Amino acid sequence: MNTKILSLGIIELFLALTVGIVILWLTYELLKKIVAPKMEIKPDNTAFAIFCGAILLSVGLIVSESITPAMNAYRVEVQQSASIQLSVLNFLRILGLYLLIGLLVAALINFISIWLYNFLTKDVDELTEIRNGNIAAAIITAVIILVITLLAKNSLAIIFESLIQYPTTPRFY
Repeated sequence: MNTKILSLGIIELFLALTVGIVILWLTYELLKKIVAPKMEIKPDNTAFAIFCGAILLSVGLIVSESITPAMNAYRVEVQQSASIQLSVLNFLRILGLYLLIGLLVAALINFISIWLYNFLTKDVDELTEIRNGNIAAAIITAVIILVITLLAKNSLAIIFESLIQYPTTPRFY
């Protein structure tokens, strides 16, 4: 058994659970405490729950794309650094940066998805319909958010991977 790979897997699992729970909790609290009162949403509004679920899944998908590249950066850092403490500090810095970028991109994707869909359907105001409990409008808006997220998340992973300074092999020719 390769204990290095096992320990990295355990670290990544712990990070995914911890970061996922904290980020999703913060996102839900933001939706519940800021967005719901601003939109005058009642607590038992099923349409708003569907809308929140789509946003939470979108944020989770985008943020999940930041954990694997951060772990890859950590692997490279451990191999190149003599000090494990310095490696851990650099990893935490990189993870924080990647998570911040992921959260900002998730917010941007959600905002653009909602704005663009509202812009394209000028005859229907989806947010008003969600406020009024229209489940059909919530489902369509949720699907739009999720499809845009699925289309964008792989490019975010590529951007994160491009930021990692992998060691180069020398050319002998």
